Amino acid sequence: MNAPNDTDRRLSAWLEDGPSRAAERSIDGAVAHARSHPRRRDPFAFLRKDPMDTTPRAAASRPLLLVAVIGLLIAASFAAASVGGLLDRPAVVVPIATASPTPSVAPPSIEPSASAAASMPAVFDVDLVENVGANASIHIIDGSHTVVSATSRAPADGGSVPEGAVATAVLAADPSSIVLTWTGSPCDTVHTLTIAPDGRTMSIERPACSGDSVPVDHVLVLKFKTPVPLDAVRATVHTVGS
Repeated sequence: MNAPNDTDRRLSAWLEDGPSRAAERSIDGAVAHARSHPRRRDPFAFLRKDPMDTTPRAAASRPLLLVAVIGLLIAASFAAASVGGLLDRPAVVVPIATASPTPSVAPPSIEPSASAAASMPAVFDVDLVENVGANASIHIIDGSHTVVSATSRAPADGGSVPEGAVATAVLAADPSSIVLTWTGSPCDTVHTLTIAPDGRTMSIERPACSGDSVPVDHVLVLKFKTPVPLDAVRATVHTVGS
């Protein structure tokens, strides 16, 4: 495949270095070889040096042609890029991820439900009226949620109720109010009344005390939402720590 090219190079070198004349026989052989080995068309032949053309004009035009071809190639590249939209495409901007602050969430408020609130007993504190002794009071825990109010009245002199018992009565002017009376000592100053959920069972507790043994009564009036049958009320008093 390279034989014709090698022959062309040897022939060119011989023409440049050799004599300007040749024998008829040599010329006929070279022409016969050229005809039997035709050269392929070279698209860039105009840029190559023609060994047969030794004019000054040909030597001066080759660099210009080379520059022109390079310029055409560059222009064609830009034209292809413009047609394909490569030069018009906007630059891709990659957003920088920033950590957003975590929103603060307030803890949910916990409120007792209606059923839980209904199960909690109502509480009252009442100062007891006494004729002798120190100031006394009673703490009322109403598990029935039926007591509207609680007040105290001045007792009669002395003691009128047996030990451990509580006398009950209904106010004539208000059938929904029950009067509780129990007997203690002047040193009995702290009492706790617990009303069961049925609104009928009641228990009074007081701590044991030492002092004047003169019996005295305490009176408590409980007003309920509705009239309470007196025969259904069961009330007792207990001395704790005696």
